[in-house]
Amino acid sequence: MLPLLTHEYQIFCLDLPGMSLSSREETSFESTEECIAYFVNSIEKWRHKTQLDMFYLAGHSFGALIAGYYASRYPERVKALALISPVGVSKDPLFSEEHLTQRLKYPRCLAKAYSWASGLVWRRKITPFSMTRKFKCLGRPIVTYQFRKMMAFSPREEADRISDYFYKSLQLPRGTEEAVFWIFKEGGQPKYPLEQLIKDTLKMMPIAFYFGDKDFIDTEAARNLVHSDGSRCEIKTIANAGHQINTDNPIDLSSELVQFFKSTKLLAN
Repeated sequence: MLPLLTHEYQIFCLDLPGMSLSSREETSFESTEECIAYFVNSIEKWRHKTQLDMFYLAGHSFGALIAGYYASRYPERVKALALISPVGVSKDPLFSEEHLTQRLKYPRCLAKAYSWASGLVWRRKITPFSMTRKFKCLGRPIVTYQFRKMMAFSPREEADRISDYFYKSLQLPRGTEEAVFWIFKEGGQPKYPLEQLIKDTLKMMPIAFYFGDKDFIDTEAARNLVHSDGSRCEIKTIANAGHQINTDNPIDLSSELVQFFKSTKLLAN
């Protein structure tokens, strides 16, 4: 994505603290609000250090959720918000039986088993990261399999490169992965859905949602926002892409992002 985007803009790519290859700090959250503030404040500290007054903000998946939280806390700093296959928009759980059967077309018996298993894993606070660390001999094959499955629309070599990067990041000390247990309820239901935050504090901000045409993320809440009164939201579907839109179809996504950011600049003028 970078060649097209850097032709138009100065790009900053951020790893959230405690994730990927960013530094690890001792963290001990006592509330959801404290956990969200930790990530939001890290972005604001970065903004202050780089001396940016206002900027376009984009995030993918969990990063999109955090981007939304940042924009709701510091709306005066964000020119426009791009949410790429975001989790946590709807108040509905991501791994409910209903979502698995209707959206992902799981057979009812498999959806029930998957929902039960995900609930058990959640209650025991088990993450994919902790599982990979615990079963080290199976770590690399598990990571490779998951990324090839998740990035089914991306070139195989791209999926393998990213899985290798991800696996190496797992060799670092434990980071902030347990933040998901503070930000989500069991089943992947966000405690503070973006849908409500956008209605309450971001109604005047230009916001674009991007979903792959094969995306497993439900788009209903985003579509409701687009059609709500006074909304400045829009929604785009990227062809030949699943959840990992940035690697499945980076050219179309980059083109749509540039078009969106330019359109918000024209409106501002």
